[in-house]
Amino acid sequence: MMERMVVVFVLFVIFLARDIVTIKRMRKCEKMVYVVSIIVAVYLGTAYITDLDWPFLQDIAYWLFREPARVIVDLLKVSK
Repeated sequence: MMERMVVVFVLFVIFLARDIVTIKRMRKCEKMVYVVSIIVAVYLGTAYITDLDWPFLQDIAYWLFREPARVIVDLLKVSK
């Protein structure tokens, strides 16, 4: 687990060090998008470090689109 923490920490330091100058020149809406992407990265990094079975993006997509997809498939079925 310590190795994973070091890897994630080093990656975050590299990305943030590289982006500091760019962040200062961003507009407010661009900063909001950047913050959201950092939040997602922290979430995924935490899930990677702790190796927990947390929901990921595919789980959320499955939850959102399962029922509409089933309805569409039912509508497209050809009756014999």
